[in-house]
Amino acid sequence: MVLSKRERYVVIGTTLAIGLFVLDKVILGPVFAYRKDITAAIDDAQKKLKDNERMFIMQRRSEKLWNQMVTTGGLKSDQQTAEQQLQAKMHDWIVESGLDENQTQPQKVTELGGFKTSAHQVTVSGHTRSVAQLLWRLETSPIPVKVTGVEMKPKKEGIDDLTVTINVATLFLNPDADKTKAGALRTPAGGTRS
Repeated sequence: MVLSKRERYVVIGTTLAIGLFVLDKVILGPVFAYRKDITAAIDDAQKKLKDNERMFIMQRRSEKLWNQMVTTGGLKSDQQTAEQQLQAKMHDWIVESGLDENQTQPQKVTELGGFKTSAHQVTVSGHTRSVAQLLWRLETSPIPVKVTGVEMKPKKEGIDDLTVTINVATLFLNPDADKTKAGALRTPAGGTRS
């Protein structure tokens, strides 16, 4: 069968079109899809690696802080010692801030996993600057203390002389907690401390 020049071009063009279509669907399409999947998997793995590195850095920092808190005496193992520590520090901070201490009242003890918190309500009076200094001391404290509420009332309108009620809580180890739970808090899962 003899084809004319025009028919030959049509046959060549059709064959090339079919060849390119097959090449795209059978070889190029899957290769590009595979490459896209691999790139996404590499990006995901790199993100997970960075997240894990950050987690290990945070774990080391947290472990140092935990050891420091336990060894330097900040975290106490019983309620009475923790409350005495809080009351002594509060008194020191109030005096250092230039405030007058009106009263300190223990509130309640709540359980938090392997820990307990003891809440106290402290009422002081003085100037705004002194109150700010006391709050700063509480927030940057080396002992485990948290400000849970602050209420300010002026003694007289228009004068910088306030009565301030501050609710604080201190943390201590729960003596009733299971020994295995306490051990799990001190030792990372699956190994020993290095």
